[in-house]
Amino acid sequence: MCLALAVSGCTAGTIGIALGIYSLSAKEGGGGAVNLAPLAASNIEVRRESGEIVAIEYDLLDDDGGALTVAFAWWVVDAPGEVFPARGRNGRRGGADVADVDGDGAQRVRVEPNNLTRFRFEWRAREDIRRRRADPDSKGVSAAKVIVRITSTEEGTGKAVLETEPFVAGNDPPEILAFRADARSGVIPLVIWIADSTSDPVTIEARVMSKPISREDTAKTFQTGPRPGVEHKLFWNSEKDFGYRRGLVSIELVPKDLEEGPRFTQEIEVDNNSEPQVQIMDVAGSSDRSFEIPIRFILRDEESNRASVILQWAAAETGFEDLPFKPSQYVSDPIFLRDLLTSAAEEFAVMRRKLHILSEAPRVFRGVLDEADLSHGAREN
Repeated sequence: MCLALAVSGCTAGTIGIALGIYSLSAKEGGGGAVNLAPLAASNIEVRRESGEIVAIEYDLLDDDGGALTVAFAWWVVDAPGEVFPARGRNGRRGGADVADVDGDGAQRVRVEPNNLTRFRFEWRAREDIRRRRADPDSKGVSAAKVIVRITSTEEGTGKAVLETEPFVAGNDPPEILAFRADARSGVIPLVIWIADSTSDPVTIEARVMSKPISREDTAKTFQTGPRPGVEHKLFWNSEKDFGYRRGLVSIELVPKDLEEGPRFTQEIEVDNNSEPQVQIMDVAGSSDRSFEIPIRFILRDEESNRASVILQWAAAETGFEDLPFKPSQYVSDPIFLRDLLTSAAEEFAVMRRKLHILSEAPRVFRGVLDEADLSHGAREN
């Protein structure tokens, strides 16, 4: 009979190829030679399906069919002297499970005579690697570059052995090591350092105010590497998400390869609000002795926000005094504004004598009114 791990011609002798070494033995009681054929490289597929599981699909062929045992063993590329059984979760042939029920890294399967059959073995790779590859700090190693050996046997007839090419098994989730914003307004470059022990391609979910950011780049995945990581950039359209405002914004970054890595959150300062500008167009004298002096000015704001104008005056030889309060207090503190306008307290009365807070024009208004409405970006008063 002839047992093989793939379709090929049967020849006598011991066969060695790059992917495996095949040994032969005489079938007990039969006296005939067992002839094993090599396995084509294209007939085995190794795939990391998750951080936990490596799926191995392979073909089996046996001339007289029957029960076969397929054993899986693995070792780390840089430690070839330590070989361990690859404990399986389950395998399938069609809809039938062929589980590694004993947890010994072997599948018991059946094949039809001369019928090439595809099988699947699901190796609990990360669990095995963590068990066997503890580091000095006992934190464990979750991924490694390994080789898997597949050995197919039929009792009393011999065996066929295949070794895979080196591949990465297990997984460490990626992590964001550092982050900075290279601008404060408009399209903001977000510079990110990403590390991943297995150098997997990584996607990044970036969120602001619990919503995905509006990106101006088209990158889907980012190449990574072990610490100190690899630098990449995202380009965030802050005006679209945050509007024409200024303030602190929390950016949340979530890296993901086979698994989601830890969330990285950092606040950045965004200032999409340009300062309003005022230009005095004309100052006229008081022709009617009312002591009211018309002042024509233009107020501009790039974002057409509502704005307030404070008029100070001083004798030419004395110069302007400092404002008796912070402008931000005038804009954001309604209680202070109310007292400034109406309080009889001496400190507020002094402020009112020194300042005029202008209303929106063109109507003449004696007194105080806040926030001229700049509906078109500029208004002449």
